[in-house]
Amino acid sequence: MKEHLYTSGKLLIVEDKPNTLLSRLTPSSYKLISAQNSDDVIGILETNTIDLVLLDTIPDQNKFLKLVKEIKKTFAEQIIPVIVILSKEDKTTVKAALAAGADDYLIEQQIEDHLEQRIYWLIKNTEKHLAQTSKLKNIATLQSEFKQIKSALLQTSFYDLSIFGNPLNEALKLALSIILSAPLLPENPSGVIFLTDKNAELLHLACHLGLSDELAVKCSTVRKGECLCGHVLYNKQLGHYHHGNEQHTTTATNSKPHGHYIVPIISEKGRILGVLNIYLDHNSKKSDELETFLSDVALILAMIITRKNYETRLIASESRFSSISKSSIDAIIATDQLGRITFANPATKTIFGYDEHELVGNLVTIIIPERFREAHKSGLQRAVVTGRTSLIGKTVEMIGIKKNGEEFPLEFSVSMWKDDDKTAFAAFIRDISKRKKIYKALMQAKIEVEESHEKLAQVNELLVEERSIIENVVYKIHQSPLFDPTNLRILEKPLEKNSGDLICAAKRDDGARRVLLGDFAGHGLTAAIAGPLISEIFYAIGMDIPIEKMFANLNTRLLQALNEDMFMACSCIELNKDKNLVTLFNAGMVDIFIIRNGIIIHQEPSGFVPRGLIDVPDKEKITYPVQPGDRIFLCTDGFEEATNPDGEMLGESQFKLILERTIQQNKSLEYIFSTVESYRQGGKQEDDMTLVELMC
Repeated sequence: MKEHLYTSGKLLIVEDKPNTLLSRLTPSSYKLISAQNSDDVIGILETNTIDLVLLDTIPDQNKFLKLVKEIKKTFAEQIIPVIVILSKEDKTTVKAALAAGADDYLIEQQIEDHLEQRIYWLIKNTEKHLAQTSKLKNIATLQSEFKQIKSALLQTSFYDLSIFGNPLNEALKLALSIILSAPLLPENPSGVIFLTDKNAELLHLACHLGLSDELAVKCSTVRKGECLCGHVLYNKQLGHYHHGNEQHTTTATNSKPHGHYIVPIISEKGRILGVLNIYLDHNSKKSDELETFLSDVALILAMIITRKNYETRLIASESRFSSISKSSIDAIIATDQLGRITFANPATKTIFGYDEHELVGNLVTIIIPERFREAHKSGLQRAVVTGRTSLIGKTVEMIGIKKNGEEFPLEFSVSMWKDDDKTAFAAFIRDISKRKKIYKALMQAKIEVEESHEKLAQVNELLVEERSIIENVVYKIHQSPLFDPTNLRILEKPLEKNSGDLICAAKRDDGARRVLLGDFAGHGLTAAIAGPLISEIFYAIGMDIPIEKMFANLNTRLLQALNEDMFMACSCIELNKDKNLVTLFNAGMVDIFIIRNGIIIHQEPSGFVPRGLIDVPDKEKITYPVQPGDRIFLCTDGFEEATNPDGEMLGESQFKLILERTIQQNKSLEYIFSTVESYRQGGKQEDDMTLVELMC
């Protein structure tokens, strides 16, 4: 007895001879509809849900194959499978049937054995295909909605929300409301965005939607590793959590069961900037689509945070530029793309003899000798048209002309930018007349040397002698007569006569003592040569202004004066005994130590950028209370970077132990140097070592 395959469905049977196929499908679990006239087929398909069409093409094969084409064209979206019955099997007949759109075919002699099986599998495969197509459409719709939300989110970074308060927090509030409109989230969604502190050890609640007041207070600050959000801050991995998770330690009173998606917000450079917490319904399942969306959202939030922080720094930078330009000894002149001067700082009076108001509005050619003006105009036009100039990133020498007509050599560098789609320029100009005179003298000396090879040895000796003189001069300048050693203990071990380390100390008129320990990149004369500039700023200018302004002025002047590969790490402190306070600045140096009764009570790490490295805003100054008898230690990195024969550095922790042991055992500070030497085991000293102690 033949075994039947049973399934549900509705079949349309089209045959010229009635009941030829119907009789072969009886009994059957399918609902059968028959049509003898091919003209009725389209109407039946339009008014019924048909799962499969069975066409008997015998005897008029061409007529019915034409019908197959019409069915496939008219009902393409419904995907109705068609089986045709052929009178014989040959390549031409089969090819014509498949070309017409038939999904399968049977030869008349195969009907008894294979018809029901073919119908069963074709309907089942079509159902699977339709289900998969529906799923793909749903995914496409979901992705389209996600894309619209991400696009709206990107726009928030360009909105100016400063009138509402903190631009970053306002942008994040708007961003969170957009994120919570995403599909797959609860009907009444809620969420939180946290921002990290500078050390990425704490999360601070920046904004929230749908969070209770109680929970907002509890979650105002979250430590790394604490609760779910702190856990994500620690591992930097997206997490899907349920209410009963043992790490979920911070909850509100009568909190209902719920879930979370918590996503780290990480910058392009890999620094974690914050955490996004989206609340979910209880026992909500993980969703690959939602996780991908939230990961993309976190990237956009990182961009928003970075952009808004940059805008904030830019505003501060503009304020600093105004202050710097007024105090700069170099002339700063800005022009538009026509060469018309739009800005001039006070130093232009010293260099060119013009007051600021005399220059603004005039063409910049007013300070260029007439014979060079056409060349300048051509270069300006070329830069405006091409958007490029060969002067960017270079220091160029040329001739300038003063108000009184006197020509002089100058050195300038150029910056170029777009302002409202128009090109603008700024030139930083320095009078190099004195340098030229020195250079001319050196060139004359070189010519004289080249004229007589016999005097080469003598010249070499002369150069050695001159270096010694310069070293002595620099050394004497370092030992400024204004240096005040009161309550200071200084130990130095330079690699050469002139150390790359620099110490300045003085007492202000208000009684406050100010000390600076600097460490220039490199060592020896090359590093020490910038010392006089620091001394001038410290003693001649710095003592008349607050320490934070002097500290910022150091950065500005070193950026102007030093080569790109030179900078100065430094520790700078000011002790105010009347207030029992010390102000601390650490810019790329070893930690500043404050010791009381043999115990380190405060350790101030580097929190500022080394001076002369890059132009970035300084953070707020740091103060710490002290008592009479407290000892403050500053030192350069030559101690920590000392290496043993295995190439292992002494390191911060070991140096700290040596310092504590020296104080607690009441040993002389020379003990620190001898201990470091012992660690080297005869190895070579690689850097200058300087230790400064200030007694409160």
